[in-house]
Amino acid sequence: MQIIPALLPKNQTELGTKVKKLLGVVSHVQVDVCDGVFVSSKTQFQNLPSMEEIEYELDLMIDKPERSIEDYIEMQPARIVVHLESVSDHVRLFLALEKIRGIIEVGLSISNDTPNHVLEKYIEDCDFIQLMGIAKIGSQGQPFDDRVLEKIAYFHTQYPDMTISVDGSVNENTIRRLADAGATRLVAGSAIFESGDAAENIEKLESLIE
Repeated sequence: MQIIPALLPKNQTELGTKVKKLLGVVSHVQVDVCDGVFVSSKTQFQNLPSMEEIEYELDLMIDKPERSIEDYIEMQPARIVVHLESVSDHVRLFLALEKIRGIIEVGLSISNDTPNHVLEKYIEDCDFIQLMGIAKIGSQGQPFDDRVLEKIAYFHTQYPDMTISVDGSVNENTIRRLADAGATRLVAGSAIFESGDAAENIEKLESLIE
């Protein structure tokens, strides 16, 4: 089970400061890319710091990602997540993603309101899937949406070899339930950064699923 800190940077300085605290603690971080259109939040950064010491997931919470995905591919993250609800031109998107197969991992995500078959249609085109532990994406600290447990169980049963990542409301109260349902990768924001030491908070979460 991998726990990945989620970063929602307002600027490059904030991103660099938070990443620095995580060096040597985790192997990956997830950076939320928010445009203020697909989600209400907006993030801003120019590059990915300390790439020789840590790997990045870019969670593209942006409208029509097919129009700008090449810009994020050029940043050379380890993984890219695309929310299917945000896509307008699927052909254009998957042509771009096909070029990076085997180089950058591709994750596809749906909200709990979206039927499972929408994701299943494209599941052969991705390396992992991301399900949401919250009802409305784009900001940290939201309450847990337990509908995700049924989605996790479904995909875990139907696609037992698929990596299932869960983003949102991953904390000490939900982490065991998510793991038991079949999640294999957990993305946490508030539970790591809201209070206390980030490294100690990660260690505490890990201890709950050992």
